[in-house]
Amino acid sequence: MSHLAGPPPILVAIDRALGRNDTAEAMALARQALDQGLRDPTLFSLRAYWHESLGRFAEALEDLEQARALAPRDARLLSAIGRCVTELGRGEDALVALEAALAIEPNLARAHYNRGLALERQGMLNPAAEAHSQALVLEPAMADALSRLATLAARRGAWEDACSLARRALAIEPDNPVALLAQARAALAARDFLEAERAARAAVASRRALPLARANALVHLGDALDRQNRAAEAFAAYTAGKETERAIFAARFATEESGIDLAGRLTDALQASDARDWAQPPLEQAPVFLLGFPRSGTTLLGQILAANPGVRVLEEQPLLQAVVEEQLLPEGGVARLANLTQGDRERYRALFWSRAGGAGDSRLVDQGPFNTLYLPAIAALFPGAHVIFALRDPRDVVFSCFRQSFVMHRFTFEFLSLERAAAFYSRTMRLAEAARTRLPLRFHDVRNEDLIGDFEGTVRSLCDALGIAWNSAMAGFAGAARERAIATPSAAQVAGGLSAEGIGRWRRYEKQLAPILPILEPWVERFGYQRS
Repeated sequence: MSHLAGPPPILVAIDRALGRNDTAEAMALARQALDQGLRDPTLFSLRAYWHESLGRFAEALEDLEQARALAPRDARLLSAIGRCVTELGRGEDALVALEAALAIEPNLARAHYNRGLALERQGMLNPAAEAHSQALVLEPAMADALSRLATLAARRGAWEDACSLARRALAIEPDNPVALLAQARAALAARDFLEAERAARAAVASRRALPLARANALVHLGDALDRQNRAAEAFAAYTAGKETERAIFAARFATEESGIDLAGRLTDALQASDARDWAQPPLEQAPVFLLGFPRSGTTLLGQILAANPGVRVLEEQPLLQAVVEEQLLPEGGVARLANLTQGDRERYRALFWSRAGGAGDSRLVDQGPFNTLYLPAIAALFPGAHVIFALRDPRDVVFSCFRQSFVMHRFTFEFLSLERAAAFYSRTMRLAEAARTRLPLRFHDVRNEDLIGDFEGTVRSLCDALGIAWNSAMAGFAGAARERAIATPSAAQVAGGLSAEGIGRWRRYEKQLAPILPILEPWVERFGYQRS
């Protein structure tokens, strides 16, 4: 007697688990099925999602590529690949995968949503909002898209929009962690710190929160507790969030040269060079470079300058990418740049201007705090260029880096530990000091505290140094900033205008910061701040 063979029982069980939205059970069964030797795109996809839930995006990508080998025209697989590649920091590759998914299935809402995430990570916030909105058109009950739009609204300080979108998302998914965090941010802005704490704790406890979302929620919880003057509890929340992030990303950066090591290597090479090695006549046309260290006020200065009709500010764009990757970063890069041929200088300058959209009639300001590490490349291409160096009390800077959420790369990875953040700051400042003595650049220091204490006097002085005419619109920078898509973590703060709230915040945590204060003390003294 013959029997028709049906699908293996484990596949039937997986299908039933998915039918009742029991994703955890489906993922566990998929792992068992793969261990038993079964091969199916759904099995690989489910195991990939399990890896993602644990922050293991490289392993997830491997499974998705195996699934794709079995189903190369599956748009959902390409969309998931785009999501994973985004988390691995490969934004351009992510967009390629997502565009391929949409070419196969233009109405795939999740692919539009994932494309929005990839655009967000690259700082293209307006196109990101358009992608999330398109996902909503196709799937009006997509709580994730509503939550991301709420987050984008919060980033630009549009608190009413953020609250409205978050409420719509939570009506669909009451424990959506991204929507809860948008609520927490809006509550912080409204100074409703108890509500901010409630929303952040709900996000931490959410069963939908993946490890990275939980880490972000802990940081928001720290902010809510900080505003209630509960410093010890706040610091514990910040530390828990950062330790969670570090566990997620440690493997990714284990084999890559750290930001600390890179800064030290470049400093040693620059100190070994001679100023005469860098002698080049200044160019008639050169951009202004606005740099310093993250959380030192570069975004604030950039928005002030951008309010001037005669100035064009490009915010954290990879304009120097080619010369940095090909010349500076490989071993021996500083000496190589000092001896760059005129032909290579002109070629890299042309690439810079091409990425910047041409020189134009306005004065171009290239804003990017991490460009401090690339000062040798700046000097090689643009000798005589003006460098605006943003300064803020080093203790406030490092603590702010520790308590802030960033898109993760090898430099921001250093901020997941107070000790490493302080060491990275110190080494970066050493590099800047070496650059001041050896490179043909014109430095203009601007202290964040001076901007707040004497806005017009400080900005007028900077304009005079740069040869830019003061414009009264610069005083109204906050209103203009609210209309721009600012990609840095400071966006909402800048849109709110000048505030002295962050000055000296480190003092509330002096006990917790005690281990790093000796590392920062030389820079506190060097930049003229009061010693503790």
